[in-house]
Amino acid sequence: MLVCNHGFLHDGPFPTPPQTQAAFELQSTDTSSTTAQAGQHVPIIVTLLDALGNILSSEETDAVDIRVDAVFPLSMPFSSMGGGRFGATLERACTYLVSVKVNGQEINEWPRQLHIAPGPAAPDMCTLSGNAQVRGVVVGRVARMLLQARDAYGNTRTIGGDAVGVVAALGRGEDKGTKGVVVDNGDGTYRLEVAVASPGRWTITPTVHGQPCGPAVWAIEAEYGALQPEEMMVVHGNAIKGVCGTSDVIMVKVGE
Repeated sequence: MLVCNHGFLHDGPFPTPPQTQAAFELQSTDTSSTTAQAGQHVPIIVTLLDALGNILSSEETDAVDIRVDAVFPLSMPFSSMGGGRFGATLERACTYLVSVKVNGQEINEWPRQLHIAPGPAAPDMCTLSGNAQVRGVVVGRVARMLLQARDAYGNTRTIGGDAVGVVAALGRGEDKGTKGVVVDNGDGTYRLEVAVASPGRWTITPTVHGQPCGPAVWAIEAEYGALQPEEMMVVHGNAIKGVCGTSDVIMVKVGE
């Protein structure tokens, strides 16, 4: 059978294209790798050319056996969208090795690396750690917790910059509560500091981008702790001057 392609006749079927090009359709200055976020659609376009450098049509490209796969550390095929276009949505944040094969042969300059970075912080996926929930807190003293930011797929974020807050409210949080202090550690974790003013059951609510972190809402018990010397003062008494062997009365109160 004779097949006409770009004005040339040859015995069919169409031979394996001697030239193949493939590229990520994401902006990247590095031709050997590219970066996307978890959950972002990653498109790859495969361009086939004949021996004279002519680009094959979509129909001719679809007739060729082309496979695009993430092969390491997880195996995942890219779906064909027709005309040499392939795409996949990768959820795990890591560096993948992506393979492009035409008729079973890896094309030049592939496989390439695809870096999947964690996506934006998702309030419902962030986690809180610390001893306050188990041991409780002491009234008037700073309790510290650590918030780990994660994206919608549970990937641990490794950079800071998220809008994180924390509020401590007595009871179930019906009142506005007291805002705590947040320290951005710059690595996806945030140190939260709160000090409660009275004993009872307090609700600690971290927020990310203005939304409560549901799984990270804590109920903690606050109690008065043992007095420290710096928390007491002498308010009056007659023992500023004394005589050995005698005693007098002084009054000590907790400092305000």
